[in-house]
Amino acid sequence: FFASLIAAPNGPNQREVLELNKLAGMKLMPIYHTNYISRAPANWRENDAVWQPLEFLLREFKRYGFTPLVTVYEPIPAFAARDKDGIPVITEKEQREVYDYCFAMAKRFRLDSRARAVAAVLPHAWKGLKEGDPECVVVACGEDGLPTLLQQLEAHFKLGTLQFMDVLSLHPYGGFDAQFRPLLDRLRQSMAKHNRGKLLPVWGTEAGARGLDTRSCAGIDFATLG
Repeated sequence: FFASLIAAPNGPNQREVLELNKLAGMKLMPIYHTNYISRAPANWRENDAVWQPLEFLLREFKRYGFTPLVTVYEPIPAFAARDKDGIPVITEKEQREVYDYCFAMAKRFRLDSRARAVAAVLPHAWKGLKEGDPECVVVACGEDGLPTLLQQLEAHFKLGTLQFMDVLSLHPYGGFDAQFRPLLDRLRQSMAKHNRGKLLPVWGTEAGARGLDTRSCAGIDFATLG
C-alpha cells in the first residue's frame, strides 16, 4: 500500500489506496519518498512548493483518521561530498542543514517524524525536530536484515544514538517467527546496557515475508528483496 502514497497530489489510485488501508484497520501510516532531505532542492527554504506533496498527504490522512509517520531518510543533504568509498563527508555545514530542515518541517506540520541517521547527523535532526515541535516523537534507526539485526542496532547504540530518539524503529523483514521474540529480548537488554538502564518503545514500521506461492516469481533472487 505504501508505494502508492509517494505519488503527487491526486496521483493514480491514491484515494483507492487510502480507502483500502482504512478498511484494513490501519492506524499508523508511514509516508515514504516524500520530503527526504537527500532530495531537497538547494532553495527549499524559500521554495514553498517543496512542502506541497507532504501537505496533501497529511491533509488526506487527517480526513481518513490516520496517524502519519513521516520519514526523512536519509538525512544527508544532497550537496554532501562523498569519500572514495561513497560514504558522506559530514561537516558543520551538513549538520546545520539537517537541523534547519528538520526544524522547519516539524514547526510547519507539528508531526511525528522518523529520522534514520548516522551518529554524525542524528543529534542535529533530533535538535531541529524538538525545537521545531517539542511534542513531536522522533522514531529512529529502522534497521532490518534479520538475523543480523541486533548487531546492526548495537553499532548505533555504542555511538550513543539512543539518547536522540523517543522510539526505536525496526524493519523485521522475514516475518515474526519463533526466533524474533528472543531476539527482541536481547535487543532490550542491549538497549538497557547502552542507555543507562532506560528502555525505549520499539515499533515495527516496516515488515514483510516471502509468500508461499512463488509460481509467478521465477528468476527472482529473494535475498535482494529485503
